[in-house]
Amino acid sequence: MNMLSSAPKPTRHPFLVPLLFVVATCVFPNPLRALDEFPYDLRLGRNLTQIQMYDYALLQFELMLKRYPDNQDRILLEKSRALYASGKRKLGDEAVKGIKPDSPAYIQAQLLIGEIAFKRHDHEAAGKAYSSYFAKMKEPSGDDAVSNVVALPTG
Repeated sequence: MNMLSSAPKPTRHPFLVPLLFVVATCVFPNPLRALDEFPYDLRLGRNLTQIQMYDYALLQFELMLKRYPDNQDRILLEKSRALYASGKRKLGDEAVKGIKPDSPAYIQAQLLIGEIAFKRHDHEAAGKAYSSYFAKMKEPSGDDAVSNVVALPTG
């Protein structure tokens, strides 16, 4: 046998590697799925708002509106929270009005509108928004949208 020969040696089991790959994909399918980055991007925007880095949070939400057009309403809801928290109430009102009434985020938007109206001492608007929210929400919400409401400045 010549050591300088570049010819590959035939393997005894040519189907072993493909077979192991098929078995691995059947046994461990989760690592092969694509990662949905939307929840991570949304959490980043929320956390930036929470630590009062409003400009970066708003930039994150603007980038997300371009990247995830299918989740526009959820992004607008978080963007409006960031705008309200930063004191930009008129822009927050505009953002929350962009949420479609048939969207699942619309219910949470009604809760946000009620909270903001109550803080503004507009009790009539707050009552209307809360009535709309509680008319649609018969049971406690299981999603994290309610638990991540940002503390809003008073005044």
